[in-house]
Amino acid sequence: MNYARKNCSLALPIIVLMAMVWAAAGLAPAAQSPPLLVPEMRLERITRLAQVYGSLGRDALVCPETQAAVTPDGDLGEWADPNGAGRLRFQKDADFGVNLQARWDTDNFYLALEIEDDILVPGVGGDLLGGDLLGLTLFAHKGRPAEEAVNLYIDYAADSPQVRDAAGRPSAATAGFETTAGGRILEVALPWEAWPTLKPFSERRLYLSLYARDFDAAGEAAPDILDTHGDEATLY
Repeated sequence: MNYARKNCSLALPIIVLMAMVWAAAGLAPAAQSPPLLVPEMRLERITRLAQVYGSLGRDALVCPETQAAVTPDGDLGEWADPNGAGRLRFQKDADFGVNLQARWDTDNFYLALEIEDDILVPGVGGDLLGGDLLGLTLFAHKGRPAEEAVNLYIDYAADSPQVRDAAGRPSAATAGFETTAGGRILEVALPWEAWPTLKPFSERRLYLSLYARDFDAAGEAAPDILDTHGDEATLY
């Protein structure tokens, strides 16, 4: 008898049987394939898209990076967004409301403010508190010191609305406007470099609160107040 031949004929079924056992147990060697590499920027972009176009609460707003130059002139023609970024709605009474949109690029943070106000009452002699006023507070981190927040005030009913800081001085922001039948449209550009605590969505979000004083007549003692401090909106 040829033992070598016999042993060989027995070995083949054993090898096939062992391969079947290994495969059933998940022990079979995996086929070699190149590793799947996702570039860091692509992965960041995927993460951001998942965040901003997922299910967002009523107090959250998507802020797309703008692909076209935004000129703060009150014309919102360049704000069309095929992805439907949407807007935030702030309303106090039937005669006053604000629709807010936001965009950004590497140089500026842009806001579009559609103000619904049936009676525009400007302050007299530059008195911010004596006329219609819109205030915005922006900050990048919750729970940080108040001095890290950016506070801006706009006398939106004035002949030439200006964006001022908390001390009433003109800020580095620029604004343009258009008067409408039901109020005013404001476009505001805030240069990132003027407010170093606000980075271009370094954490992919900012927080915003809105404050407004709506007068219905000059010299009114008790204007309507809209204040969302403590209930900040999240901008992604």
